[in-house]
Amino acid sequence: MNPILNLSPSRLEGTGIRMPYTRRLFQTAEMVHPQIGEMPPQPPTLRGRLGAVLVRIVQRMLFWYTGQIRAFHKAVSEAAGEQANVVEQLDTEQRRQLVLLSTTVERLSAFERQLTDNEARALEGRSALADRVNTLAKEVSATVERLSAFERQLTDDEARALEGQTALTDRLNTLTDGLNTLIKEVSAPRKGPSAVHDRLFVEHAESFRGDREDIKSRMNVYVPYAKEAFVAAACAPALDLGCGRGEWLELLHDAGIPAAGIDWNRDLVNENRERGLDTIEGEILQILPTLPDESRSLITAFHVLEHLTFPDLLEMIDHTARILKPGGIALFETPNPRNLFVSTNSFYLDPTHQHPLPNEFLAFVVKARGLCDPKVIPLSPFPDDFRLRQSDCQAVNFINEHFFGPQDYGILAHKE
Repeated sequence: MNPILNLSPSRLEGTGIRMPYTRRLFQTAEMVHPQIGEMPPQPPTLRGRLGAVLVRIVQRMLFWYTGQIRAFHKAVSEAAGEQANVVEQLDTEQRRQLVLLSTTVERLSAFERQLTDNEARALEGRSALADRVNTLAKEVSATVERLSAFERQLTDDEARALEGQTALTDRLNTLTDGLNTLIKEVSAPRKGPSAVHDRLFVEHAESFRGDREDIKSRMNVYVPYAKEAFVAAACAPALDLGCGRGEWLELLHDAGIPAAGIDWNRDLVNENRERGLDTIEGEILQILPTLPDESRSLITAFHVLEHLTFPDLLEMIDHTARILKPGGIALFETPNPRNLFVSTNSFYLDPTHQHPLPNEFLAFVVKARGLCDPKVIPLSPFPDDFRLRQSDCQAVNFINEHFFGPQDYGILAHKE
């Protein structure tokens, strides 16, 4: 828990305001002592009687002065009592406000613990959740206003005695900022296609991506790299971004590598869970910031990068570099625009594609954002019977490379 919000009972006990010297002055003034101007006890001796005569003479000479001193003492006593009472009231009010803040923090903590993966999927109730958070924010705001009004009533001496009030206000402001951030996150719209199109994209993958077994056979080329990274990064789990139908998650599971996937398509997520695959429904760029640093051995994204705008592409690669453990690898696969048939035709079979990514550019970006030694892996060339017979003619070689060459490529980079 954030130490600013850790308002345990033991900490509340240490927040009391203490003014021992003011309290001692008040208690001393209330005691019955001989006052200035009063006759001291008279011993029954000649010396005592002579002393009493002298005291009366001095008393008569100073009648105008002793009255002022006694009045001053009385005013000091009353001021000390009044100040002690005010400080006690401030201490009581401060404790009450701290208890209220502690209760609010506990309610927020309980609320956060209730946000399970199932509740995250059910974001259709965002409006009601935002109303609840707004109510908590108003309560905190009202508490801040009451504390501010209370501070304005303090004298200079009392304000110096409440230096701890500033820290309490800072805690409340931090809590309010956190609530506002939560409201924005809850109210954020889904970036991917509408949920009503989930089934459409399942059918789209079946029509244009190929069957699951064919995709798994193509992805087998990456398994040795995954095993090597899993060992090099202290056996940390893997994460697949845009896991789709879960083919890669199954291969990782068969290789003994624990892995989870993220995808926005609810239908695909549910199908993966039915297969026993650990899959999270949500937006990649909303989930990645919540993951701890250096916590994964392998981060993969197959045919995801071409769906991103350039700022989102940079953000995703930055989070990948942050989350990977040293020795881990990032592995991305995307259509190969060097193949002219891909870049002019098949790339646009998916309406959510943004633009093709040449491997030279992607290798540059990956390296510029902190990963090392990017390696390009050509994939899925056309069958040999499509290619022209080899010859010394440059035109033939050009056609074979740019029309019948690899349709996809993978790029692999390490974290040192």
